Amino acid sequence: MNEHKLSGRLASVAVVCALLWLGSFLFDQQQPQLDAVEWPHVIDQADGDFNAASITSQFSPDIKVHLVKASKNQSVDLELIGNYRILNHAGKTLRKGISLQNKLELAPDGLHLGAWLIIANPVFIESSGDAGIRIGSRTYRGKLEISFSTDKNRLPDKLKLSLHVPLEDYVLGVVCGELPSNTPGIAAALRAQAIAARTYALWKRGQGKSELRDDTADQHFESVDFETTAARQAVLSTQGQVLSWDQRLLAAWYHADCGGSTTNALSAGFGKQDMPPLKGQLDPGCELSHTWEKSVPVERLDKLAQTQGLGDWIKRIQFRSRDRGGRLLKVELIGELNNCDLMGENLRAAFRLPSANWTSMQAMMDGSLRIRGRGNGHGVGMCQTGSLRMAKAGNSTNAILQHYYPSAVVQDYSKLINTQ
Repeated sequence: MNEHKLSGRLASVAVVCALLWLGSFLFDQQQPQLDAVEWPHVIDQADGDFNAASITSQFSPDIKVHLVKASKNQSVDLELIGNYRILNHAGKTLRKGISLQNKLELAPDGLHLGAWLIIANPVFIESSGDAGIRIGSRTYRGKLEISFSTDKNRLPDKLKLSLHVPLEDYVLGVVCGELPSNTPGIAAALRAQAIAARTYALWKRGQGKSELRDDTADQHFESVDFETTAARQAVLSTQGQVLSWDQRLLAAWYHADCGGSTTNALSAGFGKQDMPPLKGQLDPGCELSHTWEKSVPVERLDKLAQTQGLGDWIKRIQFRSRDRGGRLLKVELIGELNNCDLMGENLRAAFRLPSANWTSMQAMMDGSLRIRGRGNGHGVGMCQTGSLRMAKAGNSTNAILQHYYPSAVVQDYSKLINTQ
C-alpha cells in the first residue's frame, strides 16, 4: 500500500472513530411492556423412564438436515450397524445386508461405496437398528440420503450427505447442539430451547426450505453421541409444542448472547412484518456476559469495498442508526468511487465479527480496524445466555418464553395446523 493511500485510510478511519465516540445516538430507554397473555401449561417435570430410542409423536414429519459436503476424490467413512438396505429414489432396493464399514468416494465414473459402483443418484440408506448410521466419528438415527452434483462436463463433482430424521429427534439433536444440556439447574431453558427449535424448523419448512443446515446457519444439530437424559426430558415434556402468533407459526429466531438487549427483527432486516413477539427486550444481565475484541484486516475491508462497487477501498463508514442496546442497524459505506447502504447485520457478517454491537473502534498502522464489542449473534428473539440465567434463577419455561417472545402463544402444532 502506498503512503498516500495509507494516510488517506487512517484519516478516514479516524473520522469513523470520532463519529463513534463523539456522535450523539438517541436510544429509546422505554422497555416495551409485556402483554397480558395467558400461557398454556408447559410441563416443568417430565414423568417416566427414558431410553435411547427414537422419540415419536402423533405428528412427526421428517426434517432433512445437511450433514456433509465433499469434493470429488475425497472419501467419507461410512458404517452401517445392523440390517441395512440401500434404495434408489423410487424405493427399489439396490443392496441389502448386515453391517457394513467402508468408504464413500466420488470418482470420475460415479459414486463408490468401497468397490461397489452406485449408479443411482440419489440413493437412500436405512438401518434397522436405532442410531445405525455412523459417518466419520458421529452416529445418527434416521435415513441417510447420498447425492452428487456434476460439473459443466457432466462429470461427478460434489458429494453431499443429508439425513432425514423425525421432527422430535431433530429437536433433540438441536437442544444438545445449542445448549450445554448436562449443566445442572437449566431444565427450564432446555424446554424453552426445544420449543423454539421445533418452531423454527417447522417455520422454515413452511417457508419452502426443504433442507436445514446442521450449523448456526440454521440450527446446530448434533449426533446421538451428544444426547443427554436432561435434553431428552426437555424434548419429551414439550413434545409437539410450538410458538405461534396470530394463529401462525412464529419465526422463532434465537441467538447466543444479546449483550444487554435483544433487537427488533424488522429493524435488523429479519422478515418483512413488524411482530410484537420480536420487537426486542432489554436484558441487563447480559451487558457484560460476552465482551470481545477483534481485528478486521485491511484485505477484508478492501474486499468489501470492491464487492459493493465502491472502488478499491473504503474512505468512511457512516453510522445511520442503532437500536436501544447500541447494536448497529444501518450504516453507509463511502468509497473512493461510490457509496452504499448496508444493514448492520450484513456489515457484521462481512467483517466476521461476533455481533453488530460495537463499543469502540481503533485504526491500526497497517490500515486494519481493531473493534471491541459485546454480545454474540444477531440479537433477534431468545437470548440463550439470558435463558440459562433465568432458568438458574428459578424462572419457569413459560416465563423465559414470555420474556423473549412476548404475546406469542405456546400450543400444540397439530391444533395449529387445523386452524390454517
